[in-house]
Amino acid sequence: MKEYLTFNSIGGGSLEVATAGEYVIQLESIIAVDGGGYSTGTKLAIWSTTPADSVTACSYYEFEFSGSKSAVQEAFLKAIEAKPGGRGAHVLLPLGTSITSWSFANEGVY
Repeated sequence: MKEYLTFNSIGGGSLEVATAGEYVIQLESIIAVDGGGYSTGTKLAIWSTTPADSVTACSYYEFEFSGSKSAVQEAFLKAIEAKPGGRGAHVLLPLGTSITSWSFANEGVY
């Protein structure tokens, strides 16, 4: 698996980071991509574990986007599963789909 994932945001959404730009997230601890249960409407959550003082916490990245939820989920899954050489992978969204904002939240210890 890759060490990091890059994605572009066009900005303008309602989550914490609503500024346009290219962003990087660590992939090492990703445990799930949730396009249905937790996330609603035009949002997608990527769950990860975050070690904190020898206790494992569950955290998630949440993405707000325009376009098809299944297309965005598939683009993230393809980037996460990418096998070509290099340390990173980039999320390639289909035409007509854009990330508008994102956030990171700590869900707590489990």
